[in-house]
Amino acid sequence: MNLRARRKQDEAGEGTRTGRPRGATTLLLVAAAVLGLGGGTAYGYHVQADRHPKPLPPLAQSGLSYPKKTLPADAKGSRPPLEENQDHQLVYRGGLDRLVVAPPKGWKRAGKEVFGKGTLRTDDIAKYAVEYDDAGDTLAELVRTGAVRFAGENWTDGGGLYGYVRLIEFRPGAKNDAAQRAMDNGAYFQLDDGTSSDDVAPGTTVFRWKEPPHAGYPPMWGGAVFGSRGNVNIEMVFFGTSPVSESKLTEAAKKQWERL
Repeated sequence: MNLRARRKQDEAGEGTRTGRPRGATTLLLVAAAVLGLGGGTAYGYHVQADRHPKPLPPLAQSGLSYPKKTLPADAKGSRPPLEENQDHQLVYRGGLDRLVVAPPKGWKRAGKEVFGKGTLRTDDIAKYAVEYDDAGDTLAELVRTGAVRFAGENWTDGGGLYGYVRLIEFRPGAKNDAAQRAMDNGAYFQLDDGTSSDDVAPGTTVFRWKEPPHAGYPPMWGGAVFGSRGNVNIEMVFFGTSPVSESKLTEAAKKQWERL
């Protein structure tokens, strides 16, 4: 069949077409791309594996200066511990109970320490919270504000006066929750029939008051100290059937503030 006859046949729609099926070219290109990518990656890994590791360049910094003499060492080969007046992190080490001030002169400890030894923090929080009427709300507030440790003792003068001290350590941070708690407690104890003094120690206030009379009960007096130093909150409360000495409160407040 010559070219003229083939052309006529194609125009009439007769005969069969020859060539690749539809889509075959696309499949060939995709397969080539996949093979090229896989082969290139494998070859790159092979080349990198045969190379020796190249050391990093030294950091750009000036020469470090060292003391001419080493620090003094104790028998164990380490530097001696800091003195208490030099160790600013002292409050964060060991039990918080060792920072509780001794009872005022003429007073004694009533029973064992309430809490503060060791690291039973959850147990300490619960023991402190149940001393309040709204124990659940108190516990939630302490957890929210970041209270971490507690310590305290109960005291008595043996003649009808009782008292206690509580130290509450909060997490250090930009917001001083210890000082805020002292302010909140002070605002709660601002009674019309009481007296207060805020010149005892920085951030510390002393309160004294007399309870309203109740039929069938002896008259009651009270006193309290609320303050803070660093991230530790101070709470001292005294009560009994005789007036609480302002000098006793002031002395106890100053000693506890200095102890921290």
